[in-house]
Amino acid sequence: MQWNIGTLGWKIFLPIGVLAVVVIVSAMIVSSHSEAHVYLDEEQQEDGQSSILGIEQISSSNPKMDTYRAYRNVGTYQVEYYVDVSTEDHVIVDAYDLSFRVIGGTFNGVPEVQHNDERATFNESLTASGGISSYMITLFVDIEDDRLVVTY
Repeated sequence: MQWNIGTLGWKIFLPIGVLAVVVIVSAMIVSSHSEAHVYLDEEQQEDGQSSILGIEQISSSNPKMDTYRAYRNVGTYQVEYYVDVSTEDHVIVDAYDLSFRVIGGTFNGVPEVQHNDERATFNESLTASGGISSYMITLFVDIEDDRLVVTY
């Protein structure tokens, strides 16, 4: 049996090259959506929202509080935070009652809430597992004077 090195090289290196391009493009897409934010002033629009990462206002039963949902999608998993924010004239006074959940698997981790000068910062790292794979999921929600920023 005689091997043709030229043909064998294409059969080996072409799929590896295609895979490398797919990985690089996927990494660029994910890294381009690493921050999203929403201003508390209703006239200002959300920025950076995507199917991968975002933050949105949802209805709240308390008239003095605004509720926001921050989310990140990783593979078949989604991590969600719910943040209640107390504001005066569209400036954050404090943030309360952080809750989170992972959809599509099980998780380990406890949210941390840190208060500093009328601002709250929420930071969570957890491992979601289920099915045939697991992911380390991180999501960082920063409370600024007039906007919420979510990054990973």
